[in-house]
Amino acid sequence: SCKPLPLSRWRKVCLVELGKFKHSYRKSPPPAYKLLRTRNFKHIEYDTGEKEFYDLRLDPYELLNTFENLNPKQKKALQFQLHQLHTCSKDRCREAEDNDISIYF
Repeated sequence: SCKPLPLSRWRKVCLVELGKFKHSYRKSPPPAYKLLRTRNFKHIEYDTGEKEFYDLRLDPYELLNTFENLNPKQKKALQFQLHQLHTCSKDRCREAEDNDISIYF
């Protein structure tokens, strides 16, 4: 039988990555990026150096990039968790996911 995980073990954060394209069917392929997604926010860091942050509770359609409005502690927490998830493997990934940075938001 297949038992569902208890709610406490559901994933709280997701890392999405898009690498650079060597060959593309498009004239201008999208830039590479790393995206951190939780229930309440989305944070994106592009290889171009651009950064975006959307508070999905206040801005569910992601119309207002508020990254520049974040304080240094918030920016550091996002960067730290993004790095942890990008470099983790196996059980370390679950540990990185459980690193609750929501206290900063």
